[in-house]
Amino acid sequence: MGITCSGGMSYKATEEYKRSQGLKISAMYYRGDGWPGKNCLLSSNKTIESDHQGSLFERMFSSQIFKNPGCRNCRDHFAENADISFCDFWDRREMSVEKEGNSCVITRNERLEGIFSKLQDEGYVEIVRELNEKEVINSQYQVLLAKKGDIREKKQFRLFMRVVDYIFKHRIYKFFSIRIYKKFCTYYNRMCRNSHI
Repeated sequence: MGITCSGGMSYKATEEYKRSQGLKISAMYYRGDGWPGKNCLLSSNKTIESDHQGSLFERMFSSQIFKNPGCRNCRDHFAENADISFCDFWDRREMSVEKEGNSCVITRNERLEGIFSKLQDEGYVEIVRELNEKEVINSQYQVLLAKKGDIREKKQFRLFMRVVDYIFKHRIYKFFSIRIYKKFCTYYNRMCRNSHI
C-alpha cells in the first residue's frame, strides 16, 4: 500500500506559520473542511482559517524551503512498487466542482482489483469515475517533472537548493512574507516546467 507524496515538510514550517500568525500556542489543522480544504490555527481564544490553495502555509510548503532534504532524491511519486496507491486528483475541473474530496486509487494487480470491487459492492467505497493513465499523470504532472525529470542535472536547480538550504539553516525565512514565498514557488515551478522526463 502506498501514498503518492510530493515531499515531506519540516515541522519548522508549522512553527514558523504559527509564529507569523501570532498563535505560537495553538493546534494546527493542515487540511479540513472539505477538499482541497482549509488550513486552520485554533487557540483557546482565536481561530485563523484560510483556504489551502494559495494560502501562506501552502506557499511555504511549495517554496521548497521547508522540504525535507531526503525527499529531493525521491523519484517514486506514485509508490510504484505498491499493489495499491492513493493520491489526490489535482485536476482543474475536479478542483472546481469537488468540495468533499475524492481519492484517486491505483491498483496494480488483479487480486486487489477483486477486493476493491467487493468493497464497492458492499458499499464501503464508491467509484465516482474511472480514470485513464493520462488523466492521473496530468493531475500530478508538476510533481512528476520535479521527481522524474532532468531538473536535478541542471546547475540552476543545484544553486536554488543551496540557497534554500542556506535560508533554512540560518532561519532567514523569519523575514519572509507570502510575497517572497510566492517568488520562490514561481521560480521553482518554472524550473520544473523546463524539465523533461
